[in-house]
Order: sequence, then C-alpha cells, then structure tokens
Amino acid sequence: MKIKFLALVFSALFFAACAGAAEADKSKEDEKKEENQSDAKASTGVKTAEDYFKLIAKADLKYEVLEKSADGAYAQIKITDKKAEGSTGDVFDLYIWNIDANNVLFGYHEFRQKGSIGGEPIFFKFENGKKTTETGMFMKDLMTNVSEYRDFSLEWGDSKKGTKNCCLFYAFVPKSAEIKTMDVISVANDQVDVIKGRPAKFDKVGKFELVGDKFTFKKI
Repeated sequence: MKIKFLALVFSALFFAACAGAAEADKSKEDEKKEENQSDAKASTGVKTAEDYFKLIAKADLKYEVLEKSADGAYAQIKITDKKAEGSTGDVFDLYIWNIDANNVLFGYHEFRQKGSIGGEPIFFKFENGKKTTETGMFMKDLMTNVSEYRDFSLEWGDSKKGTKNCCLFYAFVPKSAEIKTMDVISVANDQVDVIKGRPAKFDKVGKFELVGDKFTFKKI
C-alpha cells in the first residue's frame, strides 16, 4: 500500500509539473506573439515623408526641414551635409500617397542648387514599410495614358512657341494628404530657376490624378 501511495504521489507531482511547464510554455508563446504583433504593427505603422526619405537615402544625410504638413504626408528638406558632394544646398519636396493598407507610393521632387531641376517627381513603391523598387520610377512608368500626355505636350509646345509659357512641363507633389493630384505647369526654358519656389503665378495646363496605383493625366 505504501508503495502504491508513493507511486500515486509521484504521478500527481509529475502531472502537476508537466501542467506547470505547459502553462509556462504557453505564456512564453503568448509573449512571443505579442512581440511579433508589436513588431508587425511597427513595420506597417504610419510613417512620415521624412521617414521614407531616410529609407531611400544612400547615406545618413544631414538636412534641415524647411516645411512640413501636420499629417506628415508632405515635407520639404534642404541638404546641409557638407559630405554630400554636389548635393549640399539641394532642396527636396517629399510626399507619400497611401495606396491601400499595405502599399505606399513615395515621390520626391528635387530642386538642385546648381543647374536644372527635374520636371517631374521620382517615385518609389513600398509594401509594409519595405521598398519594392530599388531604383526610382519616372512618371511614364506610372501613367495610364502616356501617349495622350505626350501628344498634348507636343501640341501645347507648338501652340505656345514664342510665349512666356513655352515649352517645359513641370509637376509638383501635393502639400497635404487630402490632395491626391499633382499640378502640371508649363514654363519657358529660361524660367527654370524661377519655379524653385513653387510660385502660383504660372498657369496650370493639367494635373496628374492618382487612381489606384497609377496616375492619369487630365488637361485643364
């Protein structure tokens, strides 16, 4: 009887220990799940235009924020890093479009300190906070009606030769997440430096409207 009693006690202790170990393992698994969920939330959480700029920058550049929107979708920065040869003093307009819950389209327009500026923003795509395009995409890579836009620009150029609005096209990123379109203006070759401050005096000739993950050009 004494042996049976000891066997029962040992058996009870064994199962109690197993139950405790299982509970401890379950607790660890729960903690791990919470950590993974927290990490996932952090990776897909809302990021600002500055955050996306840092993700595409080749180096940890020093810069000054000249302007930014309250919603974080827009920012204008100036490169102040003396090590950034050829880029010190350059200004970037940054903007993010939220395509859906997981995908983001990030665009930047570069205003160079010296020389000409890019006519249209450069774009990168991100999924869950990770870059899906290694090199920047041009507008034509994201347009639904490239030929229509090209034909219009040629016709506009022919009709405006010799006027103040001939013949270069420029598009600017928005300054608020509430705006999904980009204004397109036309200027003369000698007015390139003037538009660095995004003046409002130039006539709009059209706009790029984002529908889904593609832009459509609409003339005004």
